[in-house]
Amino acid sequence: MPEDCSPARSTGIHPMKDLLYTLYPGRPSASGCDWMSGRTCWLSLLGASALLWHAVAFRQVEVIAAPPTVIDNPATTTAAPPQTATVPQAERWNKELAAFDKENTMHPQRTGGLVFCGSSTIRLWKLKDSFPEYSPINRGFGGSRYDDLVRHAERILKPLQPAVLVIYSGDNDIAAKQSSEEVVQNFEKFHTWVRTELPETKIIVLGIKPSVKRWEMIESIRETNSQLAKICGKDPQATFIDTETVMLGANGQPIPELFVADGLHMSEEGYRRWAQLLKPYLAVIHPPQSSAVIK
Repeated sequence: MPEDCSPARSTGIHPMKDLLYTLYPGRPSASGCDWMSGRTCWLSLLGASALLWHAVAFRQVEVIAAPPTVIDNPATTTAAPPQTATVPQAERWNKELAAFDKENTMHPQRTGGLVFCGSSTIRLWKLKDSFPEYSPINRGFGGSRYDDLVRHAERILKPLQPAVLVIYSGDNDIAAKQSSEEVVQNFEKFHTWVRTELPETKIIVLGIKPSVKRWEMIESIRETNSQLAKICGKDPQATFIDTETVMLGANGQPIPELFVADGLHMSEEGYRRWAQLLKPYLAVIHPPQSSAVIK
C-alpha cells in the first residue's frame, strides 16, 4: 500500500512528492492515493523526476555560465591609487630656503641692495638681464602666497637688509580660494613685519597680473589690487604699481604673446614690459649708483 500522500501531511521533506502535488492538484479519496494509483502514479512519478532533474540541471548551467569573480589576479583587478604624502605648507619650500641660506653665507655682506621676492613670477624672472645696472637678488619661490611671505620673511629677507624690496604675490592666493579680504589681511601682516624689522626699506608692490589662464578671477584680482594700493598709499615708503596697464590689449583681454604656453607665466616680452614699467620708479627711489654691486 502506497505511502499516505495527503497534502495536509506534506512537510517539504520529500521534494518529489511535493512536486507531484504541484503538478497534479486534487483531493485524495478515502483510500489515500487511488486518484493517482498504479501505473499512472509511477509514470507521473517518473515524469516529475525528469522535470525535477531538468530544473536542477538548468540551475547548474546558470551557475556555471556565470562569470567567475577574480580576486587575486593582478592583471584584472584595479589597483588602488598611490597615496601621496601632503607636505605641510610651512615645509613646502625647505629646499629653496636652504639654498637661500647657503647663498647668504657665501655673500655675508650683501645688504642694502635691490631684492625681489614673491611667487614663480619672480622666481622665473631673469633679473640680471632686465636690470643690468643693478645687482638684483632673487628671492622668489614658486607657488608661494602672501601668507608664505609672512611665515618666511625673517629667514629670507632680514639677512639682506634690502634698500628696496620689490614684491609680487597674490594670484596663487586667489586661485587657492582665498577671498580678497584674506589676501589683503596677509599682505597687511607682511607689510607690518617689513615696517617693524626693516624700517628703512622701501617697498614696491607689483599688482596682481591678469592672465589668460586665470582670467575668471579678474574681479577678485581687481578688488584685491585696489585694497593693496590703498595700503601702500598710506605708507610714504611704499609704492603700488598697476601691472594691468601693460598686460591687456585693445579688446580688454590679456595679450596672449605676453605669456608662455600655460597662459599663466610670462614670456620674455611680458618681462620686458614689466622692466620698462618698473625702471622709472627705481630710478627715483633707488638710483643705480646707490645699489650694492656684488659680482
